[in-house]
Amino acid sequence: MIDALIGEPKLVGKGVGTALLKHAVPRVLERFPDATRILAAPAAANVAACRALEKGEFALVEELELPKAGRGTSRVYVLGLSRLCDEAVGVV
Repeated sequence: MIDALIGEPKLVGKGVGTALLKHAVPRVLERFPDATRILAAPAAANVAACRALEKGEFALVEELELPKAGRGTSRVYVLGLSRLCDEAVGVV
């Protein structure tokens, strides 16, 4: 699961999240070579985070309430390794 916080409001929408994903994903896969997918679940209202994940080739799988998160509806994204992502979302 990937989660990030860009604390400086002036940096939101400047590509920081997208750059973070480009650097973080390969390192996660190096650290966990048996991983078949990476998940992220930003608040649906967090448009910048959702867009960064989409630019990072994460696929939107589902929108749902995560009661313990306490932030309303979340969007669940998955980055799968090649066809594993397609199988996870039922594309194949």
